[in-house]
Amino acid sequence: MRINQCTKQTERLQLEIDVDKLESLLDKGELCAADLRCLNSGSKTRLWNLCLSTCARRFESP
Repeated sequence: MRINQCTKQTERLQLEIDVDKLESLLDKGELCAADLRCLNSGSKTRLWNLCLSTCARRFESP
């Protein structure tokens, strides 16, 4: 995370990402849902479901 040295504020980006790519990053542990902030309720619900499914897969794996 980058911090603007003049104002000491964290820089943020607004972007879109393909759901399959997001799921892959969550699955690999390369991205954590806690680092994301959803901009609408539909995205929040979808992210929540992705988190649940990736978590369930971790428990199913030997």
